[in-house]
Amino acid sequence: MSKLFRNTATLLTVVMLISSCSSQNFTIIDHDPNRIMENEQSTDDISTANDNVVIEAVKLPEATSAEAEPIPKTVSELATVIAPADPPDITANLALDANDITSNDPPLMELSVKTSKKYTYEVQSTTGALSILGPNLVYVGEKFDFDYIYPGDHEKARVRWSVTGTAGSIASDGMFTAKEKGTCTVIAADITSGVTAALRVHCIAPGDDVDFIPLVNNIPIANKSYPLPKDYEPGLDPNAQAAFAKLQADAKAAGLNIFAISTYRSYTYQKQVYAGWMKLYGNDADLVSARPGYSEHQLGLAIDVNSLEYSFANTAEGKWIAAHCSDYGFILRYPSFDAAKYTGYSYEPWHLRYVGRSVAKAVEASGKTLEECLRIDSYYR
Repeated sequence: MSKLFRNTATLLTVVMLISSCSSQNFTIIDHDPNRIMENEQSTDDISTANDNVVIEAVKLPEATSAEAEPIPKTVSELATVIAPADPPDITANLALDANDITSNDPPLMELSVKTSKKYTYEVQSTTGALSILGPNLVYVGEKFDFDYIYPGDHEKARVRWSVTGTAGSIASDGMFTAKEKGTCTVIAADITSGVTAALRVHCIAPGDDVDFIPLVNNIPIANKSYPLPKDYEPGLDPNAQAAFAKLQADAKAAGLNIFAISTYRSYTYQKQVYAGWMKLYGNDADLVSARPGYSEHQLGLAIDVNSLEYSFANTAEGKWIAAHCSDYGFILRYPSFDAAKYTGYSYEPWHLRYVGRSVAKAVEASGKTLEECLRIDSYYR
């Protein structure tokens, strides 16, 4: 990692400039579209393009009964599955509590945007506990090794894979190939019980504009491989906002001051942010800032706190965040310099991503990045 990105003074300069611009199976999956994202109160090496990359899966530890979120009765057998939190309520003009977000936060201006299209998550359908593990986006010419989970008494289930549509094909072992631009449906069927799961998969070319939200195991994703619609303008997710307010209150009770300095950003605002970094560092800006359309902040599920300085990690607030953020459903999204080989971004001890408490606890326990856990990559095609 270049020294210039470890230099605190450099980071502060960028902030000022931006302101002036104005091999096991992983089991995070959600099985009920009505409960995704439910709030609970309680680079030295960057990934580069490779032809036909197949990423091996990893398995997160099972949630304890105290950590696991409630499982609907219809999927009561999913005791080993760690569910993500509830999907954002896609609304425009979201008002924030001034006590939660600092008044000098530039992205607040973007919360008044008007949504031209309402996007909903294309969660996979299932007739039972069977679920497909994998993304709803694959680039044409690339492959993804889809897997499945069928917990409880069905762990030994035999699944037959099939695809409807011509955009992709799938082998008997779940190896999917994106053949042409378009959409298709991947279907996994238990040949014994007849239980099925279906996932709509979009096959796109590099640089294509998308009109859907990328999901991996029903978890919304934005990174260098998974772009967002330019007009996706959800504002800050209400569940993330509520969880952060609880985090702030508990930190305050401990004598600490934790506050947001950047929350939701629209495509347009992220374009300004990225331009500021490009002006300073050229292509090296990709290590510290997302290109417009690829930012977690546009998802409305990311919050930067307190200070854009690496030294923040060594402050009382930084240490508390690292130790306790998962209690509120957040993860440190870019947890180390070394993790950049998976995430595509430099270390950011201030960047929190809301995923829900069960997922956050599982990711934390794994010691891995979200990319590793979900078996996905992060690089610009």
